[in-house]
Amino acid sequence: MSLLTTRDVASGAAREFHLPLAHSAKQRLTGMPMQHVLKNLDLWLACVGFSFVAVVTFSLMLARYVYSISLPGLEEINMIVFVWFLYFAMVYCLRKNAHIRVDVLDKILGKATQKLLEIIANVLVLAFAAIMLYFSVRLVNFNISGGGGATPVMNIPYFAIYMVLPVSFGLFAVSMIVQITRSIREFPSLLSSKKAA
Repeated sequence: MSLLTTRDVASGAAREFHLPLAHSAKQRLTGMPMQHVLKNLDLWLACVGFSFVAVVTFSLMLARYVYSISLPGLEEINMIVFVWFLYFAMVYCLRKNAHIRVDVLDKILGKATQKLLEIIANVLVLAFAAIMLYFSVRLVNFNISGGGGATPVMNIPYFAIYMVLPVSFGLFAVSMIVQITRSIREFPSLLSSKKAA
């Protein structure tokens, strides 16, 4: 039985994330290509947020139950990062079509009809994202103009928390537009294959 080397683990991770494997020392030092990070910015932000929340939550639990220390400021920051992480994870799942869905109709209907229903559903989701984007921008503007307050412990303005809404729903809308465009391009070929069959 052979042991896994660091190189084996790195090549496995590279294949999993579709990354080019770094062969030279210079490539290993520079890390992942910036293009991949920017392409999956929502995933990276969600991962950083999740890691932060996990570490801080464990630290808060340790501080409270082992050392009997309460850190309300850190709890507040943890809550804000948790909200941001959830919205970025939502955008990533939408982009990768990884949300839970009922696929009963997919087993009954043909591929062309499935694609048509997918386009209609995506247009409805895009309309929802546009409405949420509009009202979230209004909410942030209200808070920036002095209508909102700040968090009780760290005095962080509420617009810093609410800013995640227009950012995430803006990315949400862009992702839906890309999916709708892709589906519309695929639809004629599905119709022609259905007629040929």
